[in-house]
Amino acid sequence: MSQPKYVLAIRANKTPLKKIKYDWSKLSSDTELQERYSVEVKNRFSALCEGSDNEDQSVRYGYLSQVNSETAEKLLPRVQRKRQKALCYDVNVEIGRHNLKEAFDKHVTENSNDSYLK
Repeated sequence: MSQPKYVLAIRANKTPLKKIKYDWSKLSSDTELQERYSVEVKNRFSALCEGSDNEDQSVRYGYLSQVNSETAEKLLPRVQRKRQKALCYDVNVEIGRHNLKEAFDKHVTENSNDSYLK
């Protein structure tokens, strides 16, 4: 008997995909975007619900959430990721470095005369 040469291992993705975040605050400040968004949602939702008057509310809510996510993807900008500055450029770190250098220089000048010669 011979052993198979290949083994297929199917695994699920362990880390879930990151949810895309949209900048919803743009809707409150931009009236043109508000108008486009509301028209798009109304048109898509009415097209999905056409001819289905006897569906229950959970199905209609599913349509609404689907329309909302698709419209947000189409019209809204994504939230910009805020990058933190490196800690080495922090003002407090720079002040600490400067104070340390001054203290070291002072120590060297005070003790350079006699301590190394003995």
